[in-house]
Amino acid sequence: PQDSQRVIDDTLRKITNYIATEKFSHVVQVCYGAALQAAKLALDTITGGQGGKIVCSLNSLPTIGNGNLSLKKDDATKKTLKCDNDFYTKLGHELLRSYISLDLYITSSAFVDMASIGYAVEVTGGNLKYYPHFSHEKDEFTLVNDMLQNISNIVGYQALLKIRCSTGVLVSQYYLESSGNSDRDPMIPVLTKDTTIDALLKYDSKLKPNTEMSFQAALLYSDIDGNRKVRSINCYGVVSGNIRSVFQSVNQNVAMRIMIKEVISTLGDCDFLNVRKNIDGKMVEILTQYKALIGGSSTSQLVLRDALKTLPTYMLSFQKTDLMAPNAHSTRGNDRIYDLFKFKTMNSAQLSY
Repeated sequence: PQDSQRVIDDTLRKITNYIATEKFSHVVQVCYGAALQAAKLALDTITGGQGGKIVCSLNSLPTIGNGNLSLKKDDATKKTLKCDNDFYTKLGHELLRSYISLDLYITSSAFVDMASIGYAVEVTGGNLKYYPHFSHEKDEFTLVNDMLQNISNIVGYQALLKIRCSTGVLVSQYYLESSGNSDRDPMIPVLTKDTTIDALLKYDSKLKPNTEMSFQAALLYSDIDGNRKVRSINCYGVVSGNIRSVFQSVNQNVAMRIMIKEVISTLGDCDFLNVRKNIDGKMVEILTQYKALIGGSSTSQLVLRDALKTLPTYMLSFQKTDLMAPNAHSTRGNDRIYDLFKFKTMNSAQLSY
């Protein structure tokens, strides 16, 4: 690319001049899917299949070429927030297998079927940014700064994650699209400083109190200099038979993240009113169990430990987000899908504060 800089600059200049001088004699068309395929082919050729990063901007619904969505409309009849377009589903997994990550910047308030065009971003662990009511004069600095920050946050490529546990405990689920939200070890094309992965552990046999349980999270990846490295985090804990100590030491942020991830993965037919009722029911169940096992008082007063004191407030706040808004007129609108993506990728600090 550096040797061909003059050719590239000249081509971009010609395209700019064509648009400026012929703006009244051509129809604007948006090519997105084919552009991603071309970028993948270029990266595979240049890097020899070693992966990389694609940075893309989009200001309209794709209307030409592969991945044409010109007939898509936003309404309340769609009862799923998942990608239902075979082309973008296939393209996302092709990028994943090539260890290519996609960053997408959307600068349009109009409906762009973000659930479909953003699937490749989600499955490859990329960044999705949405700028409603985008104004070149007002938002140019923010857009450029976000692009630079996302690129500068990259710390590694071609990552594989493996979590190991002592006998009796196993990984039930990784909350990642790249692993199909299953117990399959996930692939992460590009690692950044903000990469966050949630995993649900479960015990498949009775654990003996006062025995030690060990856990290891091992990450195999290539750093930005191309060196293959392994980073591991090891920890252990003691099995407790005292329910009071369990409630006392529970991590509220982790509990909240898992609850939200479970809600997101089971949205089903997008009956958000019923989903909110289920969240309320889950909170009632938690507090009822706490009252029965820990309360120790026959009065109606419920005194929560500090570890869980603000969990109901956090879950109520989640119910008030754009993601959980009623879908009387729109199910797959930009605001809802962008909120969904943020909840899937935010780290603990971003989610809590």
